[in-house]
Amino acid sequence: MGYTRRMVTTSQPVITRALWLETRDRFVNEIVEAVANYNIPDQLIINVDQTPSKFVPTENKHWNGTALPYQLIYQGKTAQSLQTTNFPEGFCLSDHEKHWSNEKETLRLINEVIHPYMQRTKTRLNLAENAKTLLIWDAFKAKLSKVVEERLKELNIISVIVPKNMTHHLQPLDLSTNGAVKKMEKHAFSEYFTSCITEEMLRDPGKDVTTIIVDLKLSTLKPRHGKLMKELDEWLLSEKGKSIILSGCKSSGITGTVRKVRSGEMSSLDPYL
Repeated sequence: MGYTRRMVTTSQPVITRALWLETRDRFVNEIVEAVANYNIPDQLIINVDQTPSKFVPTENKHWNGTALPYQLIYQGKTAQSLQTTNFPEGFCLSDHEKHWSNEKETLRLINEVIHPYMQRTKTRLNLAENAKTLLIWDAFKAKLSKVVEERLKELNIISVIVPKNMTHHLQPLDLSTNGAVKKMEKHAFSEYFTSCITEEMLRDPGKDVTTIIVDLKLSTLKPRHGKLMKELDEWLLSEKGKSIILSGCKSSGITGTVRKVRSGEMSSLDPYL
């Protein structure tokens, strides 16, 4: 298959405690200001993040801890590259030559995942159609485009951007959920790899284990990945999954501040007044 092993690193600028506190306070203030001014319920505070999901290893949710359907972008040029897995209703599947999100895919996420959820929630809560929704996501280029900005405005969505270079401190999904999901992905692949070795050794006990070839063809791994995505969805919708999602919201400092504003404990929304 031509696989090579590489060490992957991410460079992050040095963040002083003072800078982190100032940036966090301004970020959280922007969120609670929108919540207070427009009386946005927890169910309409949506946090979105994108993270790579690898076939061979090296999330969307709203503020009460419920995971929304996924947008899965598979590498390929045609619809034939998409999964044949019977995903839960609402999943948004796309194909892209480099499996990247772009303006088109961002609009699909908004129109096919976020907007339908908003409509259902407003109906359930008996809210007006023009009630505001708060969307918290990263400063990704496609999300900052004029077209996306106009679409958010049409849908009465207030967008709050997680500060650049601070996602590892302030993006709720990065603080809890994404790490848990990646562990499950690694565990699933480890189980598959081990089962292949075990089955071969049972067939031929005397075989040299270093000569066993594990099937890593995409045609083999894609269905397994689809099954894993369904299992992850079920897990994130469980009480355990919800608690992990909510722990990220709490760690970012958003949950506590929103509660204080709603209870009237904060006299000012501006942390520097």
